[in-house]
Amino acid sequence: MAHEIRSDTSPRQRRHLHLIDSGLNSLFQIKDLAQLTNLRSLNLHCNDIGKIVNLDRLSNLIELDLSSNRIERIEGLNGLRSLKVLNLACNKRSAIEGLSKVRNLERLILAFNRISSLDGLRQLYGSDSRLQFVDLRGNGIERLDEIDALGGFQRLSELLLSKPTGGANNPICQLPDYRQKVFQSIAA
Repeated sequence: MAHEIRSDTSPRQRRHLHLIDSGLNSLFQIKDLAQLTNLRSLNLHCNDIGKIVNLDRLSNLIELDLSSNRIERIEGLNGLRSLKVLNLACNKRSAIEGLSKVRNLERLILAFNRISSLDGLRQLYGSDSRLQFVDLRGNGIERLDEIDALGGFQRLSELLLSKPTGGANNPICQLPDYRQKVFQSIAA
């Protein structure tokens, strides 16, 4: 079933699209999505989407929320040159990949997935990296040496590995002095 976009504005003028809990299982179900070239915000939270596709022409997109879906791989983002916020929380992610072309990314939310390695974040390294915020709560990060992957981000100012009230922590949060190791890695 295709979801028709109804609006008083033409597709080229539309700036925000929210299809939350709409029963989507594919981005191809959004009729005329590729024509929304001025779209700035796309919120597809709580659907049944399994793959990131059909976004290549959304070069002006700044914020993409695909949280609470079934996404297993980060892919299909290469055309999103303006993307600053990517929310892939509560999916089925086990690895971090497919971010090398998203150089303007400032906020990356990967909380409540199955991630155990942060090595894939290295693809965002460089003097042009703008990454400031990373949310990794509720994953499976066990080894302190994984934190070394965060050392290449000069602008990183906020990292979430645990909830302040407890629960949803990564296993490393139980290790003695893990906070000190995190601060050392980021300062390196």
